[in-house]
Amino acid sequence: MSRTMITSPAQVQKQTQQLEDSHQPMLLWHKLALGTVLAISVFFNFFALDKQDFFEYYYAASIKSMLLSWHNLFFAAFDPAGFLALDKPPLGFWIQMLSVRLFGFSVFTILLPEALAGVLAVAVMFHLVRRVFGPLSGLIAALALALSPISIATNRTNIIDSLLVLAVLLATWLVNKATETGHLRWLCLCAILLGLGFNIKYLQAYMVLPAFGLAYWLGSPLPIRTKLYHCAVALGILLLISLCWVTIVDLTPTNQRPYIDSITTQSELDLAFGYNGAFRLNADDNVVNNWAWEIGRPGIARFFGQPVAGQCSWLLPLALFSLLALNKSKQRRLPLNRQDQALVLWGTWLFTLLAFFSSAHFFHLYYLSMLAPAIAALVGAGIVMMWHDYCRYGWRGWLLPCSLLLTGITQALFLTAFPMWSNMLAMVITACSVVLALMRWQRFPHSRARQQFSRKEASRVKQYKKANQHTVDSNSTITVEQRLQQAAMTIVTLGVLSLLLAPTAWAAIPLNPQSRVIPMAGPPVPQTHIPPLIADPVLLNYLLDHKGKAQFLLATMNTEAASPFIVDTSLPVMALGGYSGITSFLTREQLIQRIDHGLVRFFLLPESNDQTASWVFSHCRKVPTKQWQSRINTKFSVDALTLYDCSGHS
Repeated sequence: MSRTMITSPAQVQKQTQQLEDSHQPMLLWHKLALGTVLAISVFFNFFALDKQDFFEYYYAASIKSMLLSWHNLFFAAFDPAGFLALDKPPLGFWIQMLSVRLFGFSVFTILLPEALAGVLAVAVMFHLVRRVFGPLSGLIAALALALSPISIATNRTNIIDSLLVLAVLLATWLVNKATETGHLRWLCLCAILLGLGFNIKYLQAYMVLPAFGLAYWLGSPLPIRTKLYHCAVALGILLLISLCWVTIVDLTPTNQRPYIDSITTQSELDLAFGYNGAFRLNADDNVVNNWAWEIGRPGIARFFGQPVAGQCSWLLPLALFSLLALNKSKQRRLPLNRQDQALVLWGTWLFTLLAFFSSAHFFHLYYLSMLAPAIAALVGAGIVMMWHDYCRYGWRGWLLPCSLLLTGITQALFLTAFPMWSNMLAMVITACSVVLALMRWQRFPHSRARQQFSRKEASRVKQYKKANQHTVDSNSTITVEQRLQQAAMTIVTLGVLSLLLAPTAWAAIPLNPQSRVIPMAGPPVPQTHIPPLIADPVLLNYLLDHKGKAQFLLATMNTEAASPFIVDTSLPVMALGGYSGITSFLTREQLIQRIDHGLVRFFLLPESNDQTASWVFSHCRKVPTKQWQSRINTKFSVDALTLYDCSGHS
């Protein structure tokens, strides 16, 4: 925290000018602190990463398949034969595939790009906040992102959201450059990055568009016509980059490309704007009820109930107070200055995502990693601004103790299931807030009266003191003021660190699970205990001995059962019903044709009402379990399934 003592309106103006200077130098301790924050991020993202398991074997199997042919690579095929394609765009998986190509196939090499992206995102966050609000704000923002529980949980899996967050943060830097300079090239580069983000996670990349557009429109110094022209060019580039791959896939005849998972129309455009778009907002009640254990029910209240609160809401009250602290201009003039641009950007980002996640009927917890940068940036900028206000006269000086107190109470409520943690945190934060309030009251007992001082009156007081040579009294007063300010600084630091304890603990709990878990920070809930995906070696040997010249090792109803066989053998496995495994992509006639042509012989299926699967049940021979299933107690992905042999079907 700055140690500048502010006791007059002239000093207030001088300090404000210093805050608006975007070229504050990096001191040695700033650089050391940044190195420490990056080291913390490296630790949380890489600790025991080689002992992790895949969360999505579905994606790991696709990486294996993409290594085998250019056709599989381009279409993001799930299986080596190119029967099924993923229900996500390919760019994030191409990056994972490149890592595997360079370093070999393993859990660590697939997780490496996500872990690196998490560390780089922290560095970019520091730069974004530092260039507007100074190094200290950048450090706090970087630390908040480095300790964000949901960010860490996502960075340690083969989920590609961390790559998207990095791409969006880089696009944020470019839109800031475009806004400040008015140069079209920066806006075009921003559009290219967002288009690449679309090819990582579809419409999730577009969540920041309202924030980018509003910040550019209000902050750019260009005439309206020029801004319209620039926005039109950038929008065209964005759509071109976004829809290039989608259009090529949709124009490819369906018999020359894989079936697209999770949809029936076989259109990537429908996948992007339907299943991965509108479906998230208007899924039916069955979906809402099925996933209520993970994300709660629609409404803003889901951010204040577990497990959502434990992923991203620890510092949310502090971020909202920061918006109030940063909103200082009474009469704004266009174009906005840098601080107001940042306020519009991060504030719009925050409220856009809060609105979406509050109203969405279906999403996974790791989607919330998109919310973490906005919270971190506002917290970093807001704490420093509230500290400066705390050192001045006026009602804004009470924002700091109030924000710490309210955030501490909110965190204590999140921790009600852990009374010891909750009580200790509540006591520490309450004590810090009360002491800060008392110290401020002691320093500024007549703040209302002192606020009436004009610059002339303050100057007269200064000249009077100089004329009467009251240097001793003045120095003693300054010494007392400095001591009070240093004590307050220590208490604020203690309070902020206390608010980071709970999210740090939540992020650290699942660091070394040595098992397959859902990307979620904090204590695991029963639904997060996912059985390991292991291909039964006895079944694998049986299939290799009996499949003959069949192209597919076997066929299953879903990717859950198929994935471990692809990962272990690199052989084609047909997932008839895709990820959900509810309805087969093949009709009865299409399946019979494939069997008659010798493409597939064995089917490993659960009980199902699907018509295609029913044909297998009635026309193929059950293979006795003693011939193909292990008798040991290990849980395999084939438990409770039945193996059918369709050779010479009746």
